Amino acid sequence: MNIRLTSDSLRMFLNMGIPRSSLPNTIREACELCIGIGIRYLWVDSLCILQDVKSDWVEQSSLMGMLFNKSTLTISAARSKSCNTGIFVEDRDKVVEIAKLKCRTNDNNSSVCWVREMDQAFDGTREPTEYRAWTQQETLLSRRVFTLGTYQLSWQCATSYWNESGRMLAPSPYMKEMFPCPILHDSLKLYDDEKAEQPEGDALLRVWHELVSDYARRKLTMAKDKLPAISAVAKWLSAHSALTEDYVAGLWLSRLPADLMWFHTLTFPAETSQVVRPTSYRAPSWSWASLDCSRLEWYDIGTEAIKAKVIGHKLEYRSADTFAEVQGGYLDIDALVRTAWLVPQTSYPEAYELWDDDWQSALCGTNSTSTGSASGRVYLDAYDEDELLCVNQLKKADRVQERECVAGDPVIYWVGGDPRWSEQR
Repeated sequence: MNIRLTSDSLRMFLNMGIPRSSLPNTIREACELCIGIGIRYLWVDSLCILQDVKSDWVEQSSLMGMLFNKSTLTISAARSKSCNTGIFVEDRDKVVEIAKLKCRTNDNNSSVCWVREMDQAFDGTREPTEYRAWTQQETLLSRRVFTLGTYQLSWQCATSYWNESGRMLAPSPYMKEMFPCPILHDSLKLYDDEKAEQPEGDALLRVWHELVSDYARRKLTMAKDKLPAISAVAKWLSAHSALTEDYVAGLWLSRLPADLMWFHTLTFPAETSQVVRPTSYRAPSWSWASLDCSRLEWYDIGTEAIKAKVIGHKLEYRSADTFAEVQGGYLDIDALVRTAWLVPQTSYPEAYELWDDDWQSALCGTNSTSTGSASGRVYLDAYDEDELLCVNQLKKADRVQERECVAGDPVIYWVGGDPRWSEQR
């Protein structure tokens, strides 16, 4: 039975409590763990947020970052695919005994050391919780995380990482390669050297891009939670760094238009089905949050090379939390705009080139052409829609076909590797 807090169950919980037998395995075993280590209070979202009251969810979700950061300990049931799985591993058949060695401890007592196969912490596979979007900020912002994984237990805090296979102290230059989810404290330390050479905001922006790239691979039950599920991390950076300016639907206003240089990458044509725009609105088209894609990157061109300027913006929010859900918005950008032909490449279905209106030169593409080498690449947000690269009139080289651009369509125009943006209202 999936027990949860609702308006109807609230009074029963207050008067009678929650029977231990009614708790799902994961929550019941988490309670047993807390009792065992002397912790009296346990916060569980399904039991501490009214699940049928939207306003309570909005209010409590905006406080999650503070909740995890101020808590004594976060228990990560990493192996649990559902609340019924449990946190303790009863079947350890996959942990194969290879060798048993006798050894002595520091106090000269006899002991035994078991040698076993390398586990998922080092072979690159991910636990079920590492596929969930909400768990990223829980891990990043918690002061201490006790993880119960498929193969072993681990402990992580701001200064060290421990597991049953041994000890690794942070910061480590290999931290990012060894662990699927980057640790916020270590990610910031990775850029300490860069901060001496460039503004702090630029270094932190790269940290933000790294975290968003990891976040994009994760799944959400509710598509509308794309921005709320990472809002606590954005608030943390805004409060503790140079990124104190307006946060605009997953981007930072002071770093625009450079922060608009996000794109999704695909390894195989078959993966295009993974890139979709949700049927319901959740972010402006110029925000990465408007798409569902598993590979998200930023093109680092440097702010000095960008000629475009953001001269205005507006966002409409669904609540008082400006880091959470948005219901509308736009950017006013001053930049050069022109019409162009979008030409599919026959060698690769998802690759395109941009040609000028009189077909004299390739403005942007991936291959050399008869009129010279095209520069840069064209990345479409999604391949199943007509959001294309022009303002006044769009000509798509699929035989002869013309389509008029509607005011408000986003525009990305590259010339000679110099990206420029514009958007009409």
